[in-house]
Amino acid sequence: MPNLNDIIREFQEIDDDFRLDLLLDYAEKLPVLPTKIQNRIRQEQQRVPECQTPVYLEVTAKDHVLKIQADVPPESPTVRGVISILLKALDGRPIQEIEEIPTDLLNRLGLQNKIGSVRLLGINAILTRLRRMIKQVVFTEQL
Repeated sequence: MPNLNDIIREFQEIDDDFRLDLLLDYAEKLPVLPTKIQNRIRQEQQRVPECQTPVYLEVTAKDHVLKIQADVPPESPTVRGVISILLKALDGRPIQEIEEIPTDLLNRLGLQNKIGSVRLLGINAILTRLRRMIKQVVFTEQL
C-alpha cells in the first residue's frame, strides 16, 4: 500500500503535461459507497460546507486502524482525484503510521497551476477538514 510520499513522488516523476491525467485516473478509482453508507454520511455535519462540490467525509478508527469514507459526485473529477489519493494513502493504515497531510499537497503534486482558484479553495477546505477529523480520531483512539 503506497503512502502519501510515494504518491507525491509518482506525480513529481511524470511530465507536467500528464499530471492532470494521473489525477483523473485516481478519480476513476474512488470507490462508490453503498447506498446505506451514503445515506448515513450525507448528514449535514459530514459535509464540507466550504466546498462548492457536495463532499461528504467520515473518518473513524477501529482497533487502531484508520477508516476514511468519502462521497463525491462523479461530475467533480478533480475533487474525486484528490480524495482518492488521500484514501489510497491513508485508509486502512494503523493510526501510528498516519502521516500528516501536507498543507501544500497540491503544490507537491504539481497540480496548483492546473486547477482553478475556486476549486483550489474548495480542495484546501477539504484537506483542512480531513486533517482535523483524522487528528480527532487519532486522539480518541490513543485515549
